[in-house]
Formats: sequence, structure tokens, C-alpha cells
Amino acid sequence: MRTFRTVVIFVLCVLLASFGLVYAQDLAVFNGDFELLPEGVTAEEALGKTPYGWSASIATAPTIPDGHISASLTDAKVFSGKFAVRLYTNDAASILLSSRPIPIQGGLTYAALFRIFDVDDLATNHTQAYMEFWADDQGWWGHRDFWSEESWREQTPGGWGTSKRLSAVWAAAKSFNTWEEVIVMADAPANAKYVTLSLWIPRRPMHTYIDEIQLAVVE
Repeated sequence: MRTFRTVVIFVLCVLLASFGLVYAQDLAVFNGDFELLPEGVTAEEALGKTPYGWSASIATAPTIPDGHISASLTDAKVFSGKFAVRLYTNDAASILLSSRPIPIQGGLTYAALFRIFDVDDLATNHTQAYMEFWADDQGWWGHRDFWSEESWREQTPGGWGTSKRLSAVWAAAKSFNTWEEVIVMADAPANAKYVTLSLWIPRRPMHTYIDEIQLAVVE
């Protein structure tokens, strides 16, 4: 019997083939399936918090009350496994959920696959999936590790910015109330050393679920 990961890679190969590209190598996205919890932490303790290994940068007005915006681990709706992440705001706020920086080789072509479920109860627009390239290990995060277990326990908010970004490419989901596979592809700049995979909700009411994020080198 094929494992779920084998099936996922097969789906990625098929999707890439539709663009005339060939899957070459799978790259690890830390906790890209949102199933990993910090050591000793139970599901009950993790649910409702920013998922481990991901950083949430939230831009919001100070007048927005608690509960009106979140980037949190959930078991309410998943693509696979036990957990996914829910991004939600019913006010004029923006959310950027960013992966741990992934080491890459500049000059190669990369493809990221995001599973996105946009809910139409609030939104008239769709979640945007980003691939962002950085020249060194001090991108917007500087010397801080926003993805560590310590940062998770403190729920340290991110401080995302674009001033050190080399380039970025994005694609948006197009459907509501169904799991959609969104591919983002880009040639990494020659001097790129890291890539981050991010989900972006602009300043508008939105409600979405994200699961099973992958990254691959393609030819």
C-alpha cells in the first residue's frame, strides 16, 4: 500500500507535469503538515495556538478585540492527518504565516504546493501563497529564531518585512469551500540561500484553512 506521502508526491508530479516541469527532489518543510507538536505538549495544549515551527506576523488596529483575528492550529478541518492551521480575521487586519527558512541553492527552479480551503462566510477574496527568497540567514528575522520551541511556548509574534528580500512570487486560491491545490513556482535568484513559504491574508475579512505544504526542486 502506498503511504500518504507517496501519494502526495505523485500528485505534485502530476501537477508539475501540467506545467511542462519534472519533479527532481523533495525538500523538507519543517512541520509542513502541521502534525508536529513540541516535545511534551498535548494536542489540547497546542490547539488554538500558532503552529510549532511557523511564525505569525499580524498587522492590526489596536481597537480590534481579542478573538477577531488568529493564526492557529486546528482539528476542525484538515486535508490529511489530525491537524491543519486556521487563519481568521473578521476585521481590517492582515496575517502572514511564514515557514522556517529553508536552505536552497540559487539559480534552481522551485515549486511549492499549498493545500488551501477558503471559506466563503466572510471572504470575497482568496488566500495568497508566497515563495520568498533571501540572500542569507538574516532575512526579516535577523538574529532571532521565531520558529524555535521557546518561541512557540512564548507565542512570539513575527516581525516580517521585505527590505532584505531578493524576490517573491505568489499565487492565490480560486475556490471556496473545497480543498484546492495551489502551486507557486519560481527561479531562485543566483545569490539566494534561503526560501520561506508564506500564507498571506491582506487587510480584509478572511477565513481559511491550510494543510500539507511541500517544496520541491524541479527541472
